[in-house]
Amino acid sequence: MLLLVTATGRRISDLLPAEYRDPIGIYISPLLGLVGLVLIATVYGWLSPFKTSISISLSVGLLLIGIALEKKRADLFRDWLIVSAFAVVVTIPVLAPLIQFDSFNPFNDTFTYLVHGQWLQEHAYSEAARASGFYPAESQVVVYQTGGHRMGASFFLGFVQSLFHMQWSYYAYPLTVGLVFALGSLAIGAAIRQVIPVSRTVVLALCTLPAFSMNGFVFGAQYGFFPQTFGLAFAAGLAALIPGLTAYILSAKPSLLKQFFHLLPLSLCCAAFLITYGDMFAALSAAFVLFFMLVCLQNWSEKYRILGFVLTLAIGILLLVNYDGVRLINNFISTALGAASGKVHFGWPVYWHPTQFVAYSFGMKLPFDNSVFIVDKIFSTWIFPFLFFGIFLIYIKILKIQPKNFTAIFLLCINFVFWLAFLKFRYINPGLEGEAGNTFLQFKLAKWLSPFNLGLLGIAIAWVLVNSEKYKRIYKYTFAVAFVVGMTIHLQVLTPMFMLSFQDETMQKKSPFNVLLDLRSRISAIPEDESVYLGIPADHHKLTQMVAYVLSDRKLAGKYEDGYIRGQLPENERDMPIESADWMIQLKSTQTSDENPLHRVGPFLMRRAPFSFYNLESITGSHGTEVGDRKTWNWVKETIEYRFQHVGKTPRTKVKFQFLPSGDPRTLFVDLSTYSGKKIAAFKIPMKGGWGDYESPAVETNSEDIVIRISADGVPGRLSAGDPRETKFLIQNLSFSPDPLGAVGDDVHASGDISQNFSQLDPLSKAVKTPDSVEKYKERSERRLRILRETLGGS
Repeated sequence: MLLLVTATGRRISDLLPAEYRDPIGIYISPLLGLVGLVLIATVYGWLSPFKTSISISLSVGLLLIGIALEKKRADLFRDWLIVSAFAVVVTIPVLAPLIQFDSFNPFNDTFTYLVHGQWLQEHAYSEAARASGFYPAESQVVVYQTGGHRMGASFFLGFVQSLFHMQWSYYAYPLTVGLVFALGSLAIGAAIRQVIPVSRTVVLALCTLPAFSMNGFVFGAQYGFFPQTFGLAFAAGLAALIPGLTAYILSAKPSLLKQFFHLLPLSLCCAAFLITYGDMFAALSAAFVLFFMLVCLQNWSEKYRILGFVLTLAIGILLLVNYDGVRLINNFISTALGAASGKVHFGWPVYWHPTQFVAYSFGMKLPFDNSVFIVDKIFSTWIFPFLFFGIFLIYIKILKIQPKNFTAIFLLCINFVFWLAFLKFRYINPGLEGEAGNTFLQFKLAKWLSPFNLGLLGIAIAWVLVNSEKYKRIYKYTFAVAFVVGMTIHLQVLTPMFMLSFQDETMQKKSPFNVLLDLRSRISAIPEDESVYLGIPADHHKLTQMVAYVLSDRKLAGKYEDGYIRGQLPENERDMPIESADWMIQLKSTQTSDENPLHRVGPFLMRRAPFSFYNLESITGSHGTEVGDRKTWNWVKETIEYRFQHVGKTPRTKVKFQFLPSGDPRTLFVDLSTYSGKKIAAFKIPMKGGWGDYESPAVETNSEDIVIRISADGVPGRLSAGDPRETKFLIQNLSFSPDPLGAVGDDVHASGDISQNFSQLDPLSKAVKTPDSVEKYKERSERRLRILRETLGGS
């Protein structure tokens, strides 16, 4: 891929004026190659599914043309090797989850883009996707088709997947986002080089700033902000191209035709930016207007030439985005009236001091709350302001020496507009409870500023190196130490934290994605016309998304409460009844004695109709559900309420759980009632300190939906010095399972070496016919009981 983008990018950069191209070509050309591929992939994806044969032919053709037209082939291969070595280094934080855990965490927006890439392998985007509860993953294509959202990044993902003939877009995603991040980081070097003319080695070293610092650019690449990563990479290219070409047009005064061709690479970059991530368009447009106004004031006699520059650029962009322009305008309007108004709240609250948002934009703040790492809070709040003051003074000095350095002016214009918007979201727009304004939009602006402000930081460092010859060695060693420390934090702290939720939910530390593939393998034994119900609680909606992704070609059903999926489905297919399904995937992290181990895949339990069990519908009243090491637990301040929905006949059940007191409770109260409020049973459990296990007697539930409420006496206490939550007790691994004497169905299990007998009766086995009636099903259950009695000696 790097050879392809380097060869293609050098041909596009040939359109730039030679005197402008030569100093920055190695930094900007690979990004221009990516620009070309994204635009080609966009046309390709609209017209045709992504096929390996077409993708390979297209790539080989582009590569051969690039090499054939290359006048300095030695320079091409030299640049390719340099860019490759650079990419290996800067993609370490992005690829760290693969290196350490053989997977990456898709429990974020990644799900949407994975579905796009997978769907595009079999469909052209011009073909309408199905809005169906039986195929919930396709809802992610439907929402983009009907909403006119930006698809450029997803087209490129689909192209990469087909080019390397990968079965899953999950495999193509890290390669794609890593490539884009590396080329965006490299493009920052072009801006640095235009302000401070330092050596290539120094510029390449400074281009690693996005990789080892803590900033929004690398965070987006690591945490599922896929189109944003494209947008920030192309924005880094614009920060180099716009001011550089403006300076050239004013000095060389080319004809309009020559100017049009010189501006084509910039037009291509703008078009790719709009197609992949138009969300930043409003803010960047305001910065562009401010920049050109300042340039006009400095060069008033050339105002018509500057106006011609802007019009020529606009015409080039419109010609390139063509039909997609209508979608972009609609998206821009919805963004301007929606998110940009500050009245719409999404994302998560970010409780940072304003100084910390600035620190984050300069790569000096971890993307976590202040309570996570006290060192991070101290550095971003108290130490960073002194560093920022130093950067500011250096920049003032640069502008005094170079008052018409357009790159420096352009970066300042972007900061002025973005921080003006920040003040609006901070002090004018109301926030939710506990927030100072709309904090997630403040966080978003700090992320968007990252490539620009890392360029500012790089310029300041380059200036220090040039003007402090005496201390150059000390500065180099300091930079090297910062690189090692930053990479260590990414590998040893951030990567394990980012992976934790995926590992815990799948109950597997290494290769957690394989759990989903194992589930798909088990489902493959089920006839394709039989539906599978997704019995995964709403609290685990990210797991539901990924199950829907790996089973996107299977007929599914479910109660879809996930906002990503629900709104795109027909109303009559949003809450589908369990009884309509032939099979069910139940999320059941705790293994109990009533289940068949051959029906388990990680945290999932496969069940065959007719069903006979209780399914957890919701948990309320506690602090958030936590998972880890094959356990699920909740800290409770007063009362926790579990709501279980009965599926099939469940006349007798038992409650089992572990508990741990916190504060000073003495007695645990367990109450069982129906949804209508009728009391079923009540138990008192004395707590003597330390862990305890509880198993209730069999309770007559008569196949009704049940509410389990657990409370305790005493006064709650603070969980720990670092955790301000107040709690009385913890409940872990609660299960509500049918009593074997009263259960109806095939979920009978006892310990012992009986796997061979189970496998002979396993309904998931292709060798065994699935029961086609309840009578046959009962006969098989009785046969299994006889085998169990013989195996266990009648116990």
